[in-house]
This record gives sequence, structure tokens and C-alpha cells, in this order.
Amino acid sequence: MKKRVFDNPIGVQGGVNVYGYVLGNPLSFIDVLGLNPGDLFCTQDDAFLDAKNYARSFANQHIEYGGWIYQVGDCWTYNFQEGTSENLNGQELETARPPESRLVWHTHPDTGDPTREKYEESFSGAVGDHGDIVTANSNNLGVYLNTPRNMNAIYDRNLNPRIRFIDDKKPIPCECNSQ
Repeated sequence: MKKRVFDNPIGVQGGVNVYGYVLGNPLSFIDVLGLNPGDLFCTQDDAFLDAKNYARSFANQHIEYGGWIYQVGDCWTYNFQEGTSENLNGQELETARPPESRLVWHTHPDTGDPTREKYEESFSGAVGDHGDIVTANSNNLGVYLNTPRNMNAIYDRNLNPRIRFIDDKKPIPCECNSQ
């Protein structure tokens, strides 16, 4: 179990709030599961899996959680944001974007509404002016998604096929060069 009363171990690369990994309160919050945003992983998929596990550990699953997946040296990590029942705040997300990052991760909320299941369990925005796919395509981003039924995938127009499903496994942290 870790308890840190100082700023983010990876510095400002984790976002402008260097205490964000403990939700701004390093004296009250602890990370009993080792799911800190800012932990280092050898692959971007493992960083995503840890991010979605962290997000799914919160009691409120009626909102979106998300952030950026990005490289630190030879490693991959992520930052964290809390959204609304509809989306993440795009301006706040962009403000927290680490340099040269092009991978966004997010969860879809569990609204409990059966008429929303199609939205909750897939990438949104195949057509229209907003949503996961439109955002990815218009900004040349890869977008990771975790759904309420635990489907994990990445959409990236630069991949072939554009959607790749990700097996749910325990993410493996690594000791890699983070300089």
C-alpha cells in the first residue's frame, strides 16, 4: 500500500494537477490497489487496462471517466479526469493533454437505461458532429474504450482493422526507462 503526501512521481507529465493521482487530497486518499494514474507500464494497452480498472473502482459508474495515455521515456502511463453522464469535458481534456499524446482512454457510464445500451456498449459518434469516432477521426487520435459490460477496445483510423478488441487481463507494470 502506498501513501504519498507529495506531488505526482512523474511530475507535470501526469497533468497540470500534480496531486491528481490522489484526487487533490494526498492526506486522505490512499491507493490500496496500486492503481495510481502515473504508474508505468511497458505497453499502452496495459496502461489503458490499469486506467479502466482505476475508473471502475469508483462507486459512481453513472459518469464517464477518462484521460490521456502517453509515453514517459520507454514506458506508458495515463492521467485521469472525471466527466459527466454524457462525456468528458473536451476543453479540460485538452488542457491536461501531455505533449505529443494521441491516445485518449475513457469509460462509458452505466445509465441503467436499456434504451441507452447500444451507446454504452460501443464506440459512439459514427456519424454526426460529436462522439468517440468523430473525435478520433477529426483529431487523428486513437480512442480506448471500456464499457459497463467490460468490453475493451481501441478505435484508430490508422489501424487495420480500425477497431481492435483488448483481452481483459491484469496489467503488468514495468520498471522501464522513464527518463
